[in-house]
Amino acid sequence: MTQLANEQEPILKVRNLKQYFNEGSKGEVRAIDDISFDIFKGETFGLVGESGSGKTTTGRAVMRLYQPTSGEIIFEEKDIASLKNRRDMLDFRKDIQMIFQDPYASLNPRMKVEDIIAEGLEIHGLVKTKTERKAKVADLLEQVGLNPQHATRYPHEFSGGQRQRIGIARALAVAPKMIVADEPISALDVSIQAQVVNLLEELQKDFGLTFLFIAHDLSMVKYISDRIAVMYMGKIVE
Repeated sequence: MTQLANEQEPILKVRNLKQYFNEGSKGEVRAIDDISFDIFKGETFGLVGESGSGKTTTGRAVMRLYQPTSGEIIFEEKDIASLKNRRDMLDFRKDIQMIFQDPYASLNPRMKVEDIIAEGLEIHGLVKTKTERKAKVADLLEQVGLNPQHATRYPHEFSGGQRQRIGIARALAVAPKMIVADEPISALDVSIQAQVVNLLEELQKDFGLTFLFIAHDLSMVKYISDRIAVMYMGKIVE
């Protein structure tokens, strides 16, 4: 794990973040209730808590998949909680990517692996030709420990662990600075979990990545994280 230089400026600052659903109604849910934390460049920040504690909502709010109820999310000195412009949003999405919990549900079953991984490359205009696209996808598959010749296959032809590697390759494709890993190993067999965690650590070293690692398994979070925050009922309790 990266040795943290605390004097450096955080890559991500979350201040007094609130995410309420059905606000003001009888069924109001305070999924995130006034939380603050910093994540430093190159570290793995673990966010742990039981189901329903608000940790996944925190990850999605940081990604701006939700519009926060209130508070600030400062990524590299920009408040992304208030981003409105599509171009700014696109730039931000290139810098921060997500690995989803369920490798079965997060990959489009109708798309070939090559198209799944190359989607981000095309959205952000990072490849010009079909040859360049093919070469980049092959390179990404190798980086996550998969055979580049499998690019023409569909997700159902792979095991859970392999699918999660495809999800990781998709996240890496646009060369992000930070990755939100939302319980990336909880749907996998125990024997595969360690392999995926070791892969994430290798990629962090190779590319200087910063991780927000969300999980409910404290032992795994302890193993991979530099610092850990514990969530309970929408609040960070320690």
